Amino acid sequence: MSKLLDNTKEFVDDLLEKAEEIETDVTDMAGDTKDSSIEALRARSKSLNEQIEKLAKVEESKAKKATAKK
Repeated sequence: MSKLLDNTKEFVDDLLEKAEEIETDVTDMAGDTKDSSIEALRARSKSLNEQIEKLAKVEESKAKKATAKK
């Protein structure tokens, strides 16, 4: 049970960290709209989407490993 709680805490910590990164990126994007092209914003958006997909895959893998250990 302790292992599950540790895994859950780690998962939540990772999500919070990524949320902070995304918040920073979104804030940067808002500032960039004043002096950047649409292409630059699309590239940043694509990068954010890739980060989210990678995080989802990592978390899915962690969940599978945690389930397999039970």
